[in-house]
Amino acid sequence: MRPRRHRLDNDDVRVLLRVLIVVAVAIALIAVETTSRSGVLWRLITFTYQANVLAAAYYLWSLFSPRVADRVGIRGAVVLYVVVAGILWNLLLTDYSMGYTPANILLHIVVPVLAAVDWLAVAPERPPRPGRRSATSRRTTIAAKPASARRTAPAR
Repeated sequence: MRPRRHRLDNDDVRVLLRVLIVVAVAIALIAVETTSRSGVLWRLITFTYQANVLAAAYYLWSLFSPRVADRVGIRGAVVLYVVVAGILWNLLLTDYSMGYTPANILLHIVVPVLAAVDWLAVAPERPPRPGRRSATSRRTTIAAKPASARRTAPAR
């Protein structure tokens, strides 16, 4: 019997969200490099660009490595950084920047929303812990023991 699902276990949804995040960051970086006179390198000192590059690296890593499932803390940190950068920029820094350019929309709206959806909707790919048995396997083991080996309560 399969356990009840609370989140999407669909690998296609997980892959699609993560590919979209990587592509959105790449397009934003290319757009900034090609359209601004100062390029993208000096912007890498800002938290927004660092968080988005970290997100792209993490999600790209998660597409190719099955061990990323063990690193739930890194995933949570990446999502937190990107969402905080998006919220702060939209609430406080929009007037001090170039405004809603395509790169800013990708980095401050699209990527945070996709990362939050990935966090909320896609179940982490956690393998079962070694040495931990389910309740079903414990019941099966107890039932398989001979009656003389089972502990019984003393008769009153």
